[in-house]
Amino acid sequence: MNDIFLYLLKVTACTAAFYFIYFAFLKNETFFRLNRFYLIFTVLGSFILPLFHVSNQAIKIPSAFSETLNTVNVFSNQSLVTNFSLNIFLLIFIIYIGITSFFLIRYLFRIIMLSSNFINKSEITPVGNFKLIKTNKDIPPCSFFNYIIIPNRLIGSCDLPKILTHENVHVKQMHSVDNLLIELITALLWFNPFVWKIKTAIKNTHEYLADEGVVEQGFDTTGYRLLLLEHAVGFKLGLANNLNQSITLKRMIMLNKSKSNWAAKLKVLSVIPVLFFLIGVFSCESEMKNPENIAKDALSLDQSEEIIEKNSTDSVFTTAENSPEFPGGNDALMNFIASNVKYPQVAKETGISGKVFVQFVVSKDGNVIDVKIAKGVDKLLDEEALRVIKSLPNWTPGKNRGVAVNVQFTIPINFQLK
Repeated sequence: MNDIFLYLLKVTACTAAFYFIYFAFLKNETFFRLNRFYLIFTVLGSFILPLFHVSNQAIKIPSAFSETLNTVNVFSNQSLVTNFSLNIFLLIFIIYIGITSFFLIRYLFRIIMLSSNFINKSEITPVGNFKLIKTNKDIPPCSFFNYIIIPNRLIGSCDLPKILTHENVHVKQMHSVDNLLIELITALLWFNPFVWKIKTAIKNTHEYLADEGVVEQGFDTTGYRLLLLEHAVGFKLGLANNLNQSITLKRMIMLNKSKSNWAAKLKVLSVIPVLFFLIGVFSCESEMKNPENIAKDALSLDQSEEIIEKNSTDSVFTTAENSPEFPGGNDALMNFIASNVKYPQVAKETGISGKVFVQFVVSKDGNVIDVKIAKGVDKLLDEEALRVIKSLPNWTPGKNRGVAVNVQFTIPINFQLK
């Protein structure tokens, strides 16, 4: 669960970095096609970049010191200890799933309403590459995939050719695909303010492209600006592209603006150092090492390969390429130990407390073996810690190069008087 939150945090960091590039260098330029693809591909890339993860060690080798797991806290005033942090994360996760489900359901409802109210109930006339839907509803002209919806009040209007040209650009360039994609991403990342900004930027870019398409067809720019003003007030259909967008002033500015020269496109290259920086951050695995481990890491690659290939019964690794896994993950391990350790009554009465370090090996068969005290506090606490660790169920064994190996761990159990 912690991994999910960390992943979403990384995605948010990526969208923030990419949106900053757009806002600082690309937003006011007139190469709308490039901006469209930049926004779409960077928001998709934000989901991919956090998946880059390469260990900073080519081979994990044996060491006299084992990997230390998270500390498990055991309190004297409760017989059954719950993992408070786990409960908080679970609550946050439930809230996240609930709000995400709300947005996804609303998203699906809009599609159903758009389909049932117009596509399935209206007269449809094929016109070239699109299908024209005429409706008695008082709505602004709009498009959805290859459907263009026009209210009957505009049929026969002198502005109809401009409107159809505008909406047909949306159809030809498949802007509805962008809309569905960004709506889905917004539902998943509803907590991310940069995704909402990217969504607005994509919709604005769609309108700039459609306006550009109208002018390229030879329609009078002045007359088209008046048409935009006439349709400046009205309501939106959400998923559909429509002529009435609340960016009329920006669109008129873009219509009047001189075309950006080819050199301005080079601004998009500013994303390259940001891209490499993010890949570098997400591809590095930081590891805390003590001096003994650093000395062990100085062994040659040939020596470490020899150890792995032998894989003898008594070979014990401190880390593995694929680490052993407790059923349900690390949180489940912490919960199991905290729930099963009982603070000894005599230790409570005599005020004994402290952190017991228990060392054990997860064998290549997944069994927990060689359980012993690495650093003890008192016989009472030590024996209780040993009892619980010995009762751990079988793990999924660790592997090096696809071969199961013995892996050693150390886990601190902190007995606290409270």
